[in-house]
Amino acid sequence: MLIQLATFGLIAALLPLSIVWVSENTDKYRKLIEFTLLLCFSLIMFGSYLRLNESNSITPTIAWFQISHRYLAMTIGVLILSISMIAWRKWLQQRESRFSPFLPMLMLGLLCLQGAIGALTMTLKQPLIVTSQLLLGMSLLALLTWQGARLNDHRSVSRASMLQLPALLSGILLTLQLALGGWVSSNYAALACTDFPLCQGMLWPPMDLPHGFALWHDRGTTSSGESLSLQALTAIHWVHRGIAFAVLALTSWVAIQALAFDGLRRTSFWLLSGLILQFSTGILMVLLNFPLTLALIHTGGAALLVILLTTLNFKIRRAG
Repeated sequence: MLIQLATFGLIAALLPLSIVWVSENTDKYRKLIEFTLLLCFSLIMFGSYLRLNESNSITPTIAWFQISHRYLAMTIGVLILSISMIAWRKWLQQRESRFSPFLPMLMLGLLCLQGAIGALTMTLKQPLIVTSQLLLGMSLLALLTWQGARLNDHRSVSRASMLQLPALLSGILLTLQLALGGWVSSNYAALACTDFPLCQGMLWPPMDLPHGFALWHDRGTTSSGESLSLQALTAIHWVHRGIAFAVLALTSWVAIQALAFDGLRRTSFWLLSGLILQFSTGILMVLLNFPLTLALIHTGGAALLVILLTTLNFKIRRAG
């Protein structure tokens, strides 16, 4: 099976490699990274669809998505390997920091780790494993974004360096929120609160934080094998909802401050738009009883925020 996946990934990767090679774009290396970034975004969406439809995994449609997800992951692996090889060649020839092979090699390692964890999800139904796989996918997306930004000709933005720390904190907070989102999904805690802005008609509903955030347990159960109580599921959902407000507040502040700088204005505008989209879909999911389409859009919005906030962090650090 592994040989079959590797062979298909190699063959499938020839298409984007050929497209990049014959394109008129003179910077084919950057084009390859952008193409791989698009495929990585698609991989996250595929994984989200599978995670949200896990109970229907025996249907032909879900089976097709599972196979496509594996083939796409292998294709991305071949492309990142190609990016690493090109980076090494350029680094040895030019010794420019933007061609440092460190990030491509780190991406390759993350993808291998994600594949190993993905294999574990087939046998171990642990929320920690599922959440880790999601975080690795988002991390890979962020690294591809950062590597692509290094190859663009970004102008230095004077005085924007004062936003370095707030932008970094926004990134850390977003990472925490991504982990909580995966924890909500893998523990089936989305339906613990079906009203907004209250939860179960209360501002502070009964919650069981220790059981809700015990790291090692099967899905839907405690570490002792008992079913997760409503209070535990409520704790998971409520913490995710609370951190969402923190992400919205801090990241919006950073984006609004960055609007004052010409070199950051476009990225900041799209970041604010992404925040509005993400917060709106989050509220609508609660009010509409979590339809699949909105859940997928919410995942896509999270991935978009990763790309935009990573880009903004890079541009702000460039100002330093």
